Amino acid sequence: MTQSTLQWNDAVVHDLLHYPQRLLQHHAWSAVIAEAGGLQQMRQQLLDFPLKAKERRVLEVILNNPEDSVVRYTDLLAIHHATFHRQQNALCRSLSQFLNTVQAPAEPQVLATPVANPVSFVVPWTSFIGRHAALTTLKTLLADDHRWITLIGAGGVGKTRLAMELAQQSIGSCCDEVHMLRFADVQRVEDVGLACIQQLQLVITEAQSLEQTLQQFFQQRRSLVIVDNLEHIPAAGLWLAQVFQAVPQQQVIATSRVRLNVPNEQLYEVAVLDCPAEKASFEQLNQSPAVQLCLDRMEAVRLVDRTNHQLLDLVGQICRQVAGLPLAIELVAARTAEYSLETILAAITTDLEFIAEGPLDLDARQQTMAATIGWSYQLLPAQSQHIMQQLAVFRAGWDAAAAAAICGLEPELMEDHLALLLDNHLISYRLDSEQQPYTILEPIRQYAWQLSPAEQQHQLRSQHCDYYIIWVAPSEEIMLGPDAAFWHCAFLQSYPNVQLALHTAKADPTPRRFWQLLGSLYRCWWNFQLIAEAQSWLEPTIPVVLQPTSEPYLQCRVLYSILLFCAKDTASYSRLATYHYLINLAHHNQFYVLEAKAKNFYALILMEQNKLVEAGDLLLDAATIYRQIGDEDNFLTPMLNYANLLYKTKRFEQACDIYDELIIKFEAIKDYDGMYSSIKNVAVIYVCQEKYYEAEEKFLYLIKQAEDRKNIDIYLGDFDIYLRLIKIYSFLRRADDIDIYVHKLYPISMGSLFFIEQVFTLCETIIYIAIFKEYYLVAYSAYIYLLNILYLEHYEMRWYESEFLERTKIILNQYCEDFDALIDADFYWDLNSFNDTMNYFLRIIYGFHSNSYSIN
Repeated sequence: MTQSTLQWNDAVVHDLLHYPQRLLQHHAWSAVIAEAGGLQQMRQQLLDFPLKAKERRVLEVILNNPEDSVVRYTDLLAIHHATFHRQQNALCRSLSQFLNTVQAPAEPQVLATPVANPVSFVVPWTSFIGRHAALTTLKTLLADDHRWITLIGAGGVGKTRLAMELAQQSIGSCCDEVHMLRFADVQRVEDVGLACIQQLQLVITEAQSLEQTLQQFFQQRRSLVIVDNLEHIPAAGLWLAQVFQAVPQQQVIATSRVRLNVPNEQLYEVAVLDCPAEKASFEQLNQSPAVQLCLDRMEAVRLVDRTNHQLLDLVGQICRQVAGLPLAIELVAARTAEYSLETILAAITTDLEFIAEGPLDLDARQQTMAATIGWSYQLLPAQSQHIMQQLAVFRAGWDAAAAAAICGLEPELMEDHLALLLDNHLISYRLDSEQQPYTILEPIRQYAWQLSPAEQQHQLRSQHCDYYIIWVAPSEEIMLGPDAAFWHCAFLQSYPNVQLALHTAKADPTPRRFWQLLGSLYRCWWNFQLIAEAQSWLEPTIPVVLQPTSEPYLQCRVLYSILLFCAKDTASYSRLATYHYLINLAHHNQFYVLEAKAKNFYALILMEQNKLVEAGDLLLDAATIYRQIGDEDNFLTPMLNYANLLYKTKRFEQACDIYDELIIKFEAIKDYDGMYSSIKNVAVIYVCQEKYYEAEEKFLYLIKQAEDRKNIDIYLGDFDIYLRLIKIYSFLRRADDIDIYVHKLYPISMGSLFFIEQVFTLCETIIYIAIFKEYYLVAYSAYIYLLNILYLEHYEMRWYESEFLERTKIILNQYCEDFDALIDADFYWDLNSFNDTMNYFLRIIYGFHSNSYSIN
């Protein structure tokens, strides 16, 4: 290949200035440089061109300080980094024009007849990261003789880069040559043929049409054609398909943000890169394609320590913030030459323009994130553009009903608009999310949101808040009913929207909307153990909500939420005083359900304090109130707690009688949570009575129910059943069964263990296993660890826990010296993760490795 077949562009000139070794490693470009007299001679030639003063100054600084950083260049030039990028872009454009003019042949002509090695495809300079599964799939499609494959996806998702990598790896197997045809600058379908002729450098004769010229060119070739960017002229796809129909061996890879609807089109959806989870391990961060892409592109502008966990964690956060969109990741990486990762992360949360400048080898529409998104946005009809701006108010998944409410449209019409936005890849549809399937990538959401004026943004947030006030209102009833599992998933997927609604309502001058949300969310917060989250919203309201208001019902609901979550007394807050204030206010206003709920919950607090007589009286009071107002469903809750109280005071027979009655009633109203809780407690009583086989039967029944009813969570989430079965098998000396359930238990994440009962149960199980397996030092360590937890939590142990600790101490005294060790005053949760410690004990006993098991 000679230099006449290559065209200088901004990206190649940029590499000539900064990374000349890349060009020298490329066979064709190294020949061009050699023809010009070598690298030094070519650089001198650049200085001879008639450049503008600012461009020449930038060129001289770069050439005199090769491979230096952008920070160094901006210091030498005494200009801002953004100004440097603009001037460097202009310099590269000017130099590419001069180089093409100087090195163009006098009479350029490329015939439509075959010539040796005709390739209009330049191998990408950047490394290819991730997408290996996609490459394998696409290679299979090419090998299966699919003639037209369209890669579709959002702007900036990496369709073109994937197509180029696929083409490069297919040379020799599926094709002998590759041609790339770009249509970003083509606006009319009538100009598509001429654009192909120009890019392929063909000559049209009078005897041939455009179609015939292209067909003749490809007729005797085994070519692969990349057709890039056809979404703005989809009819061009059909024109090209008709042209290639006469070339049977021709295969096409097209990239588009919408399907092209050509005959026999094979679609392949290009998704964003997988991002690491919020609390990903070092290994998980290192294996994330999004993180690896960011690190790779960062290394082009700065030094990167890939062993630095904190750096990888920040990169993971940045990747999540830009939703794994490759173009956004590359734009962010380019800014790391000037800014710290912390600064970048803070900026991109709200400012899309922070990642304004893109790589020089990209089309103008991809030089900024906004331009990339705007390319698709401008193709929408005006009404759909307005709807896109409205949907940008959502901060997480939504369904068609939510969208219709925000946009003020009928559901059927809303579905049509959503379908159009999906076709243009401006929103996404998650197949794994039946409840809230529609989502929008964060960079696209920011772009659309910034198009709305401040007044419209305020109105949209107000509508959004009103919608979610209504949406969460029935959450308490739903979460206790047969649709609980469906609602659980919907709530988790929508919670960022709920948080936005809370922020909006909190900013209101009157507390009504804020109190509506606070009063409705307690069941969600409780079920998902979002204790700290609930406290962060409730604690600032305490001074106001304890004053007389014109909204006593909402006030009572918020007070009840405060009673649930705000456990620690302060100088301005007393849980007991709040309870009495709530009871008096609810009773005075005849809010009997709230009065009964408050009594039921406060009875649980008294049970924790071993004030069992007072607790029993409150539970019976609550049950009586429910009976008096005819609320038989809610009546079951205090009765379940009363049965628990009987069990804790060793009145086993009375407790079992109540549990048996409750099981029937809970099943009748489809309250499976209450039903399975009652069954589990009967099984626990059997363990206390040493009826191990009967207890095992109950627990195995619960596990079978969990497997048969996959939408019902029956304590497998907090591992209660597994743990209790392990203890049963310890008593029965059944080592094989212990091993089975330890292997099920070990790989499960235990990050949601908030409550002390769960902590105690897990520690107790570890101790039983260690004693049974004769790992007495492990049992001793777990025992001391448990004492530390109880000490730090100021937890008053109930009878059976005290008895267990005393029995364990007697056993361990036989095997461990100095057992009466003091509690370690230096123990802190943040330095000794409970879950890590428990898993560590199991690894000692079983020889587990951290990556040995995964959840099916």
